[in-house]
Formats: sequence, C-alpha cells, structure tokens
Amino acid sequence: MMAIYVLAALTLGCQSRLPPAPSSGYPLSAGPPLGTHRIWGQVVLNGQPVPNFGLTLTGHRSAAHYFARPIPVRDEQGRFSIEVPTHGYWQLIVSGTGFARHLLDSVSIKGPKLTTARLVRIEVTRGYVVAGNVTDTSGRPIAGAVVTMSQSPPARLKDALWEISRGNISATTDRDGRYRLDDISVVAPYGRISASAPDLASVPIRSRTDQNAVIDLVLLPVGTVKVALREQDVSGTIVAQRVNESTKLSPFFFVDNTFEFTNIPIGEYEICLMRNEYPYDLIYRHRVLVMKGQTSELALP
Repeated sequence: MMAIYVLAALTLGCQSRLPPAPSSGYPLSAGPPLGTHRIWGQVVLNGQPVPNFGLTLTGHRSAAHYFARPIPVRDEQGRFSIEVPTHGYWQLIVSGTGFARHLLDSVSIKGPKLTTARLVRIEVTRGYVVAGNVTDTSGRPIAGAVVTMSQSPPARLKDALWEISRGNISATTDRDGRYRLDDISVVAPYGRISASAPDLASVPIRSRTDQNAVIDLVLLPVGTVKVALREQDVSGTIVAQRVNESTKLSPFFFVDNTFEFTNIPIGEYEICLMRNEYPYDLIYRHRVLVMKGQTSELALP
C-alpha cells in the first residue's frame, strides 16, 4: 500500500567514438530505420568495459523506473543499444554488480521525424560499503544470515538485477557472522539495514546511503501480526512501528482488507493506519505485543 518515489541526479559523459554495438542482444544496424531513435554506447569502470549490466529507460525525471524491470545486457566490450519510443528527454539507469547504480538524466533525443542515434560513454564507479557483524541476543555469531540494505519496496518479481536498480542489495554472513554490502548507491538519502535467519530477524536500522558505515545487527525471535480492517472503504497506508523507535514496517501480505506482518522481531508495536493524502493524518492506532512464535490478531477500528 505504500509507494516511495525518490530521484537522484548524476552526471552524463559523452564521446563521439565508441566501439560498434554488439551484433546480438541489442543489435544496431549500420543505419537505423528512418524515424527511429536509439541510444547506444559503452559502460566502463576504471576505463575497463563492464560485460554484464542492466538498462532501464524511463521518461525524464520519472519515478517509473521503480516499476520497470531492467533489460539485461551481456557484452564483453560493455556495449549496448536501446531503442527509444519517441523524441524528447529521457533518463537511463545502469545497474549491476561490481559498481554503483548510475542514473543518466536529461538524455535528449531531438526531432520527431528524424533518425537519431545518441552516443554515450557511461563511466560507472564503485559505491559505498556497509559492513558489520550479526549475532543473537547472547552475542553468538550467526552464520548464513541474509543482510539487506533496502531503499525502496521490493520488486513485484524475484529478480536480483531489478532489486539492485531499486537500491536494494543483499549479502550473506560468513561463519563468523560477518557481512559486507558493497557498491551501495544513493537512490534515497537513507536506507534500512536488516538481517534475517530462520525464526530470527533484526530490528531495521536507518542508515545514510552516501557514506561508508559499520553496523552490527542483533537477531531476535520473531512473531506475526494479522490486522483486519472492518470498514471496507477505508483507504490509507498501514504500518507497524516499534514503541519508542522510529522504524516502521510495511505488511508483507494483504488481501481482502486483511494485512499480515510476518516474521517481525518480538516486542511492542503500534499498528497505525494513515491517510495517503495530505494532511496524512492518523486514522486508527492500536498497540500490540509480538511474542515468539505466536500470531497476534486485531481488528481496526
């Protein structure tokens, strides 16, 4: 029920000479058909071609890239070619592993009836790093825990490249409970770091995305909360907020006005329903205690 729209502006580098576009994947003929528009070029990291990455094309300063699935590109020379539906201003997002997500804003394609091939050289860079340790409440290291930096809601389909393009990356702890999240991109000013393992989860920690950080996480037993809305015509955003903490959790499943917060750390929460429109005031609030391995049920209002 909750959507987050965030934009970031990065620089665009261009050059007039590039290797020819690949003959497969994104073919570019010697002369594009009359009236077509195309952006093509090369992605490099530290002067070396990036052989695997994803491309997302959306309208200028649009938030549609949160819903658009990246198109995978594989080329040893880092070359790509992508057709643009029409002339105007576009933004192109490059995402993948081994470098930070890169946004090219205001890519101009001119002339509604002209054939246009825009050449770009995209210089991607490494991103920021968050590292730390994951333990249980007794301080014992947890191996195999999944640690995630989230900057936007999960994608509709399980697709690692799509998650990276949305600013969501994951890593697994080693046998000593250590983790390292590489190449964090600034999709939003802040992200949430959390960890999970079977029957365990950490309280998400808010972290800046524009700097390196060391963050240790403690896994707690988990429980579930089911919330039913009695009024069928209520519209808003529902969240679970731990008492005396700022972290808010969104429901994992919802159907027929019933919402379920699954595998959330034990503790006391406030279940809040807020309006989606200004002034975004609170409609309902109810306090609930989440206990280990148990499901708490409540109805609003």
